[in-house]
Amino acid sequence: MIVTTDIFAYDDSTDHYQLQGKGTMVEMDDAVLALACEELGNSAPDWLAIRNASDPQVGPNLTKADAAKIYADYGYWTTLSSVLGCWSVITG
Repeated sequence: MIVTTDIFAYDDSTDHYQLQGKGTMVEMDDAVLALACEELGNSAPDWLAIRNASDPQVGPNLTKADAAKIYADYGYWTTLSSVLGCWSVITG
């Protein structure tokens, strides 16, 4: 199960946002598509989510700014693998 948030929330070792144990991944905002499809019922289109795994769990001494820096430093590179995954699904 993927847990979605409507804020910049990330997993940390102190469980500050109380996300641990609620799912295997945390994502921010994108699950609105799943909610919309659920509300459409049988008329919903088929869809697939390929997540960008750019935010690691951070320790208790790191701040929100530290988490944002990790994303800024590595988000581009992890996004490339997401792009390749999406392209593979589209062309496969």
